[in-house]
Amino acid sequence: MHIEQLRYIVEVAKTSSIARASENMCVTQPAVSQSITNLEKEIGFKLFIRSRQGVSPTVEGKLIIQKAYEVLAKLDELQDQVDLYNNVIDGHVTLSSVPTMLPIALKALKYFQRKYPTIQVQVLENLGPGVFKDIQHGRADIGLLAADNMIGELEHITFEQLVNGKVQVIVGKESHLASKDVLTVKDIQDQSFALYSGPLYSKGIESIFSSPIKRAIVTDNFETIRFAVAENLAIGLVLDFYLEKHPDLDQASIVPINLINLPPLPSLQHGYAMRKNSKPSYGTRKLIGYLQNEFQKFSKSDS
Repeated sequence: MHIEQLRYIVEVAKTSSIARASENMCVTQPAVSQSITNLEKEIGFKLFIRSRQGVSPTVEGKLIIQKAYEVLAKLDELQDQVDLYNNVIDGHVTLSSVPTMLPIALKALKYFQRKYPTIQVQVLENLGPGVFKDIQHGRADIGLLAADNMIGELEHITFEQLVNGKVQVIVGKESHLASKDVLTVKDIQDQSFALYSGPLYSKGIESIFSSPIKRAIVTDNFETIRFAVAENLAIGLVLDFYLEKHPDLDQASIVPINLINLPPLPSLQHGYAMRKNSKPSYGTRKLIGYLQNEFQKFSKSDS
């Protein structure tokens, strides 16, 4: 029995899917499936029932999975204690993030620094490919970016989902669209747009519209998009978590509206990445916990 097997069965139980678990842990489905099969042979009974509806634990499996979860939690506690004895609580963490994930990430950082004021955190803002390079070349310990930035790059990088976005239109309060409950692509096809310049964002826009649209403003500064929309110069297309707790929404100068009947889109998953063979520091692990907590709170409030 190996620690990695315990991590696999806990993740499969959490997601009810070998495919999703393998995606979250950045390993192949056959590797996860074979590892679980080997463990089941070793202990002499089945841990999961596999069906077309997904994967569910057996009665015996539920007990083993709970124990595996407790073992992994204790291992994390042990590592934390080792770090404390080694006086690494005064460490340094570098976080590289795409602009669209920063509002929630900075909220997590606020709570983190209240708890760990002696750990220095540096924040780098970059587009997705830049965040990936920051992780790849060791300039950052944690990278926040879209899952699609990781395609074909998971041999040396791990990725864990934090949030799965939902497409929204944002319009100014004076826009004739502001009174709409929902919008379709046809409703906005002829509008002028303020758009984010990221390559994956541009790819997503192209997949939504069947013909060219009016790109009035294209920028890598999301504040520029918000300003243009608030002033009714253009409308925007965003993922819902981009707008988390922004004052323009509180003042009703920007109105978010759900976009429905969309064609298939590229992945809207966003999360954190780290180098696969690096050992995360005490501060890095703790900051990840705060990030997970804040993005989870957003997902729950949106559901």
